[in-house]
Amino acid sequence: MQGQIGLAFEGYCKIYVMKKIIVALLLVISLISFQQAGAQQLKFYYYPKSNVYYDLVNHHYVYLNNGSWTTINTRPSRFITGDRRVIIYHSGPEVWMDNTAHHRKYYNVPRGRAVGWHGRNPNRAKGKYKH
Repeated sequence: MQGQIGLAFEGYCKIYVMKKIIVALLLVISLISFQQAGAQQLKFYYYPKSNVYYDLVNHHYVYLNNGSWTTINTRPSRFITGDRRVIIYHSGPEVWMDNTAHHRKYYNVPRGRAVGWHGRNPNRAKGKYKH
């Protein structure tokens, strides 16, 4: 009889320990996900033809000057008047680290067209908007 009680107690202890491990893992996973959700996304304006960023938080321009990224408070001389702006969200202040991807993605997009535009209007093809 005592052997059966001892086995039952051991089984109960194993289940109890497993529950504690599962609760601890869930707690760690939830803490990690809350930290990632709390990561601030900073907003920048990117001017693709000028290859210039504007930091909305610190109110300064960032541009490539002789191979290094320079920060100034006034609009740089290389800024093209009338250049369209694109809103960029970045996890930190070093938005220029992804400049190659930004330049490739936004440089040749026609003015007034959404990114990913392929030259056709799906609504017009279905006859919803007739001129």
